[in-house]
Amino acid sequence: MFTKKPATAAALLALCLSALLTAPAQAQRSTDLQRVEVSGQPTPRTDVAKACPDIGETLQRSLARVVHLERRTGTVNVDFSLREQAVTQVSSQGGPFEYHAAIRRAVRSLDCQGSTQATASYRFQIAFTQEDAAEQDGPRVAVLLPRH
Repeated sequence: MFTKKPATAAALLALCLSALLTAPAQAQRSTDLQRVEVSGQPTPRTDVAKACPDIGETLQRSLARVVHLERRTGTVNVDFSLREQAVTQVSSQGGPFEYHAAIRRAVRSLDCQGSTQATASYRFQIAFTQEDAAEQDGPRVAVLLPRH
């Protein structure tokens, strides 16, 4: 494939040389891996009763009054952090809003045993049910459920 015009031949030659010279650089660039940083948080633990053995009784006692007054049913999602024996960063979502402040106070008052090395995050649900008060001493306050 030869052409009679020298300018066209020179342009084709320059294009071929350019492709040959830049191909290794392009190949090198395509094999270089970019650095990717992934950050996140560990999955919260759901074995709350293991760290806080009296959680059921404490929640039952602490929430009895507000449940008796409000008589609302629903499920509240609860998250908290534990370092040594200190419960921190308590949050509650979903369910009857009227219970949220009482839940946070009750969870902060829990007697828990945590690890001394690091802060652990915990997650659970509280299901509020109103059963027939004639069958029991009063309304059923809370049932602990693992939260997924």
